[in-house]
Amino acid sequence: MSVELRRLMVGSQAIEYVITRRERKTLEIAVEPDASVSVAAPIDATIDSIEIRLRRRAAWIMRQQRYFLQFLPRTPERLFISGETHLYLGRQYRLKVVPHVQAGVKLTCGFIVVQTHRPNSTEVTRELVDAWYRERAHVKCKRCVNPVGLLD
Repeated sequence: MSVELRRLMVGSQAIEYVITRRERKTLEIAVEPDASVSVAAPIDATIDSIEIRLRRRAAWIMRQQRYFLQFLPRTPERLFISGETHLYLGRQYRLKVVPHVQAGVKLTCGFIVVQTHRPNSTEVTRELVDAWYRERAHVKCKRCVNPVGLLD
């Protein structure tokens, strides 16, 4: 099974696709939920024959890509700076980074408050928040498995 990445220009639009060659008789064109295009082709199929089929299906491919793109996350990459919003248990909280001697994270009055001795370091803030999320997940997970504390 071989895999190759290719690009096809249809008018002014480019369709990037991945060809996977397999033991099969037919050509399959699929648009994945991440809007990528994959082609499963017979081992002996030529690039020209694949591109002819792609050109024939180009309108459908672009329509499917537009459809899937509307569902992709629209939240920008997190910067871990004060004022940025973060989700916790389905609600939005603003991040507040404050200088403090002891590092820690707590949830207070609609804020995720990050106390750190390096408030200007976004990497330190990211690590603290990630660790806090993991810790909170373990606490929530224990409550789900053992809701009344019978095994504690």
